[in-house]
Amino acid sequence: MTKQITAPIYEIFSSFQGEGIYAGQRHIFIRFCGCNLSCSYCDEPASKAKVKSIAVRDIIVKVKAILKKENIKVVSLTGGEPLCHSDFLKNLICHLKKLHLKIYLETNACKPDEFKKIAGVTDIVSADIKLPSDAGQACWSDIGKFLKLCKNKVFVKIVLTDKSKFSECVRAVKLIRSVSSKIPLVLQPVTVKRGVGKPSDKFIAKVLKFSQDIIMDVRVLPQMHHIWKVK
Repeated sequence: MTKQITAPIYEIFSSFQGEGIYAGQRHIFIRFCGCNLSCSYCDEPASKAKVKSIAVRDIIVKVKAILKKENIKVVSLTGGEPLCHSDFLKNLICHLKKLHLKIYLETNACKPDEFKKIAGVTDIVSADIKLPSDAGQACWSDIGKFLKLCKNKVFVKIVLTDKSKFSECVRAVKLIRSVSSKIPLVLQPVTVKRGVGKPSDKFIAKVLKFSQDIIMDVRVLPQMHHIWKVK
């Protein structure tokens, strides 16, 4: 008997998308454990959690149960970092597509080779560029390669904290522009304080002004879950 491919899944639930340009949409969330980065502002226990791995068929059972109760059109693959489990993702997405769900991938955009495996079946990509001052490492080359693979279906988020450097923001925005000035950009001031604080209004305004000069669609949007008080 062929061994089932499994992956560590922290939780499966439905809620409102609380970040980025699709905020307010009802999504089914499948949250993967594990991450290749360790960001100072991370508020997701799934990034470090150790849970039992489960098979695709078990996830599909839970997704179908949600769909029986709610009319949802999009499934959000989030984490942690989903692309740490790219072979599993490819199998999972195949089954999710049979349920007529759009595939929304939330990723730190540092794994272009892994993304290639699912690029053709992913509908929406939320690329969360982590600045080196908060992530502890730089991934500029990989991020550039990643954005080129999904430039027609991606928007970018950059989380801003009191540790963020303007020079890093400039480099990130120029990197986006080098791929396409039409990629939407969301500047997201941090809302959950875990060793970091919020950036000043002056800093946000400075980054916004620079971004608007070279990117066509730039927005400042906080993480909405904490405002709405939903998961």
